[in-house]
Amino acid sequence: MKFKRSIPFAVGFGLGFLFLLFLNLYSLSRSHELPGGGLCMDCGLPVGFPFTLYRTETFIGGEGFVASGVFANVIVAIVSGLILGWLFQKGRRAFSSISKLSRLD
Repeated sequence: MKFKRSIPFAVGFGLGFLFLLFLNLYSLSRSHELPGGGLCMDCGLPVGFPFTLYRTETFIGGEGFVASGVFANVIVAIVSGLILGWLFQKGRRAFSSISKLSRLD
């Protein structure tokens, strides 16, 4: 019985985590595109959402991961997953109590 109550939480947590992963991958895919179109392979651009995970630099070098951004993004993904999981679990409880009330009528 306890396992059934944790399924909505796990679904919400997974969706929140995957959504932020998608946003970071989207930021990576758009990292060399210029706003007006075209590509810029020699621009120092940050990659990551909501915090910078990786910084690309010029051809000379200086690119790499930003440790504080990676850590902050992991924390944001976990917290958003927890909040979304909690909301899914609360929504499931509210839905089940409404369906129980409708069966009583």
